[in-house]
Amino acid sequence: MLLPIRIAKMESQPLCCALCGTTEGVHVNETWAGEWHSACNHAACMPCLGSWIVSFLPECAQRGQIRVPCFDLGCQKALPNLLVQSSSINASFLATVLDEQGYAPQKEEQICPKCGKAVGALAETQPCGHAACADCWAEWAE
Repeated sequence: MLLPIRIAKMESQPLCCALCGTTEGVHVNETWAGEWHSACNHAACMPCLGSWIVSFLPECAQRGQIRVPCFDLGCQKALPNLLVQSSSINASFLATVLDEQGYAPQKEEQICPKCGKAVGALAETQPCGHAACADCWAEWAE
């Protein structure tokens, strides 16, 4: 019963991006959540979503998990994974690296071959075999 009420409420007023205020191409987080997941009803346009998501990729790479918080500061929910990966090619690539290409945090500190810093984990892409720390990977992804 709650879903029809939310849809009716959303249809009665134009959706605005919570980040820039535009009404063009605005997506509601809940509509991307899938049948067995829930998300909030906050909304944003794809350009703002893409920027928001990219800003969290270094943290996601360090954790070894794609989890991007909602852009509404009072909200405790994460953006749906489908929305995250559809909004940013960099997030989609990171998800592929983490899921399919073997992100393996090492127990000992590793030296990043790109910047030379001692880090806790390196992400390695299988096709080329290059590895980098989360900061160097995020720099490249931007």
